[in-house]
Amino acid sequence: GIEATRQIRSRKDKFQNILIIAVTANSMENQIKEYYAAGMNACLKKPIIVSELLSTLYLFLHKENDFVN
Repeated sequence: GIEATRQIRSRKDKFQNILIIAVTANSMENQIKEYYAAGMNACLKKPIIVSELLSTLYLFLHKENDFVN
């Protein structure tokens, strides 16, 4: 996920700003910082809590942004 995110963020096309949410069991503080440093927009911990997933999606998809629809 981290390397894929770096590759996506380095692109110079419409996908460069696509929404990327980490879904991981690796949720130590230093790991989460690495996800954000790679360019991820959010991080959700496993097991997924549906209300947290929906809240995160709502946050990013209902504000003005440059994400690909």
